[in-house]
Amino acid sequence: MKYYRKLEKLMNKWSLLYGASMILQWDSRTMIPKRSHLLRSEQISLLSTMQYEILASDEIIELLNYIDNSILNDWQKANIREIFRLHNIAKKLPKNIINKLAKETAKCEKHWRVRTNQYDQEYLEKYFEEVVTLTREMAFLLGDGLGLSAYDVLLEQQQPGLRDDLIVPIFNQIELFTKDFLSIRKNLVEEKDNWPVIPVNQQIKFIKELMSEMRFDFSTGRLDESTHPFTGGISGDIRICSYFKPDDIILSISAIMHEMGHASYESRLPKKLRGQPVSDSRGMCFHEGIALFFEKQIGHSKEYLEYLSEILEKEFGYLKYFNKDNLKNNFNKIKRSGIRVSADDFTYPAHIIIRYKIEKELISGNLSVKELNDRWRYLYNLYLGITPHSYEGPWQDIHWAIGLFGYFPCYLIGGVISAQLFNKAQKEILIKKEISQGKFNKIQKWLGEKIYSKGSYFDFEDLIISSCGQSLSANDFINNLVERLNQ
Repeated sequence: MKYYRKLEKLMNKWSLLYGASMILQWDSRTMIPKRSHLLRSEQISLLSTMQYEILASDEIIELLNYIDNSILNDWQKANIREIFRLHNIAKKLPKNIINKLAKETAKCEKHWRVRTNQYDQEYLEKYFEEVVTLTREMAFLLGDGLGLSAYDVLLEQQQPGLRDDLIVPIFNQIELFTKDFLSIRKNLVEEKDNWPVIPVNQQIKFIKELMSEMRFDFSTGRLDESTHPFTGGISGDIRICSYFKPDDIILSISAIMHEMGHASYESRLPKKLRGQPVSDSRGMCFHEGIALFFEKQIGHSKEYLEYLSEILEKEFGYLKYFNKDNLKNNFNKIKRSGIRVSADDFTYPAHIIIRYKIEKELISGNLSVKELNDRWRYLYNLYLGITPHSYEGPWQDIHWAIGLFGYFPCYLIGGVISAQLFNKAQKEILIKKEISQGKFNKIQKWLGEKIYSKGSYFDFEDLIISSCGQSLSANDFINNLVERLNQ
């Protein structure tokens, strides 16, 4: 066992570097002074390089060759599998690309934050061009080494085991469903959600109470304000960041419920094996699956909206706005929006499919950065019947600016997983009854048993079957939306 223990120590060191990198990234997106970004990008680049050096080291493969698998338990064997997967990827990736990509994404993110309104398109494009070029180079190099397509390499980095041939039939089925709404969308006038103005400090106080109900531990985590919602940190040090819209508290709540899913998952991973790859989350499809389970399956259900209506009215008044029928109508209708995060649940998948098509074209080289905006406008008109405004363009999301290619499909595959989980939970713990009372103890315990406690013990598809009771299918996702349309 001594070789296995040495390997564990090495991976613990890697895990600590990863955790430090995550905290630095969170800091750079929330409170770092504007002129400190260059220094921060250097720090993050150094940590990324150090993580890479551990994973790619000859010491790892030497230890793996010495270990006698017959004396390991099942969790240790799964850990070996995950370590070998990470080593195999790192070994085939030149260190200079890791370093350059970390620097260029940090630089691009900085300029994205300054120019998110897109009024200076060319200014952003020159930084994004570097990110795309390096990402493409990295993906093709790794693809050659791993026997994968360049795009499958990017999917593997976000969700181990996810491949484009698994995505295509799922997305095709959902695309047929969303096309039914195109004619409805074209005939709608643009409308703005109409909610009372509630100061940010009051929203934060209310939202922290909701987070406590959802069992967020503020002694090992915190909530901060940011331009774009995200969750960072590691188990034992969770950081949630979100925006708070004074004139749209409902959007603020939805964003927090999404991030609460991420935080719930990350904070409840197996503690006994903390620091080992097998104790990590299974990937971003499952991460987004849990986030969308909280945000859409729970947060947009009539049972939870009736509960939310009651506590909103009690806290703020405004019966005209926060009555249950108004809340349910808000989430169960087709709306006109060119912004992904405020899109209705029925046409939201089209936003993901558009990004999925575009990033595949960017990585293959069939689409240039200069052609990006024209392609974006064409697809928005085709899928959503919208000619997007400048602020509704490809820079509305942070993902591409920070090099997260292959991530957008995880939202929709995650949405499919969330629906399968919700329907399974209804059979086993009567989840609708729980959420109608704002109770989350049973829900968190159930998710703990199905997902959180499993870490990366299972492969991607095996965890879907283990937790949902069936293989990946869009049927529950579509049926749940149809049920809501008919309410």
